[in-house]
Amino acid sequence: MQIAQAALEAARSARRNDAFVPAFNAYHETVTNALQKEHRGLERQFVFADGLAESFSRFLLREADVETERRMVVAAIALERYRRRHGQYPEKLDGMTPDILQKVPVDFMDGKPLRYRRKDDGTFLLYSVGENGKDEGGDGSPMVDFRPDVQPWYKTRDAVWPSPATPDEVKKYEAEMLRRLIRKPPGKLVPQIIPEPPTTNSKTN
Repeated sequence: MQIAQAALEAARSARRNDAFVPAFNAYHETVTNALQKEHRGLERQFVFADGLAESFSRFLLREADVETERRMVVAAIALERYRRRHGQYPEKLDGMTPDILQKVPVDFMDGKPLRYRRKDDGTFLLYSVGENGKDEGGDGSPMVDFRPDVQPWYKTRDAVWPSPATPDEVKKYEAEMLRRLIRKPPGKLVPQIIPEPPTTNSKTN
C-alpha cells in the first residue's frame, strides 16, 4: 500500500507541477530508500514488493511518454500551420502565441518549454529532454539498450520530433528492407477463410 501511495503521489505531483522527472525521482527515492529503511528485509517480508514497484514505474513512465508525445504533436502541428501562413517556421515557439497557440508548449518531463530552434535549411528541431530529464542538445541517438524494432522513436537520449527522411536515407532504408526480404525464408501461406453470406429471410427482406 505504501508503494501504491508513493506512485499515486508521484502522478499527482507531476500533474500539479507539470514536471514528471522530479516526481518520478521522488517516487524512486521513497521506494528504494525510505521504505527499505522502514522495513528491514523488505524483499523477504513482502515478496511481491519489487514487482509491484517496477509495475508502477512502467505505468508512470508510460503516462509521461504519452503526455510528452501529445504535447510535441500539438507543437508540431502549430509549427506547420505557422509555416503555411508565413512561409517559414517561427524563430521561437513564443512567436506562435496567441494566434495559433494560447501559450508556449511545456515539456512535461521537466516543466520547461519544449526545446526548439529553426535550422538554416528551413526545417526545425523540436525535442523534449526525455525520461532522464537531461537536456542533451537534441541528441536523438539511441540508448545503449535501444531496439528500433520494438521501441518507439522517443526512446532516445532526447525525445526528438522526427524530421523528414532525406533521399539518401530513403534509399538506405529501402535497400535494407530489400536485403531483409531476400534473406527471409519463405513462410507458409495461410489460407484465408471467406465467410458465407448470411441467408436471406424472405419474410423480412
